[in-house]
Amino acid sequence: MINESETFSVTVTDTNNIALPGATVIFNTEQGQTNSGGKVTFTAPSVNYDTFYTLEVHMIGYLPASASMSVINVVGSNTEPNRLVMSAPPSLHENEQFSVVVRNEQGFPSQMSR
Repeated sequence: MINESETFSVTVTDTNNIALPGATVIFNTEQGQTNSGGKVTFTAPSVNYDTFYTLEVHMIGYLPASASMSVINVVGSNTEPNRLVMSAPPSLHENEQFSVVVRNEQGFPSQMSR
C-alpha cells in the first residue's frame, strides 16, 4: 500500500537477495531501470478512490515478476466508482444452466457491452 502522490522505491533482488542493477521496472505508465543497488524510484499517481496497480519487473536471464499494489486516496472526496451488484443461484447441479443478472446500486439491470 502506498499513499497517492507519495514517492516510493522498489528494490529488485534475486533469490539469493543480491541486488540486480539494470532491471526494468514498470509501474502504472512509468518505466525505470534499477541502479547499482537494485533500486528504482516512482511517484504514485493521484487517485479519486483507492486503486490497484500492477508493478512488473523484467530482466534478461530471469523470469518476469509482478505484484499488485494499492494506491490509497488520501486527498479529496474519496469518490467511489459506480458499483455493480451480481446475483446468481446459491447452488447448481452439474450441467444445469443459469442466468446472472448484474444490477447497478439502484437495482436496475446494467447496460453491458458484449
